Amino acid sequence: MAEEEKPKESFAILILKYFAHGVLFSLLAVGLIFAAGFILLFLAILGLGGILLILAMLYVIPLFFGVANCVITGYLWFPVKYSWLGTWVHGILLLIALIIEGLIIALPLSVIPSIEAIIIVGLIISAFIDGYIGKKIAEIWRKETEKSFAYTS
Repeated sequence: MAEEEKPKESFAILILKYFAHGVLFSLLAVGLIFAAGFILLFLAILGLGGILLILAMLYVIPLFFGVANCVITGYLWFPVKYSWLGTWVHGILLLIALIIEGLIIALPLSVIPSIEAIIIVGLIISAFIDGYIGKKIAEIWRKETEKSFAYTS
């Protein structure tokens, strides 16, 4: 028989979900950056300075960004596969995309004379774009779910 189809979400709901994804990602990423900072500080206190600290930073920060996006994507959109390397690569791709996006948004906003307006407008615009970018990058690691079929006797 036919599969049950998921009803299409309205455009307003999609926009709201992209905005929520971007805002939640920003909040969670900031929290995880503080956690990464504490981990790196702990490593420095233990005497693992120099190249080991740099390598730890290059691994921990993208990993935490990948985890943050996986959690939010799993909550708002679809389940995501987790693995140490996959989530790290997820974070690297996300960081690269967000740095490029941040630079593109910052240039036109630099003509606004008020710093408060720049921050507010930049955060609102970035939230939508960050949500879209986060979802698109997470689609690479989308976890396939079993489709339910209707059986008849």
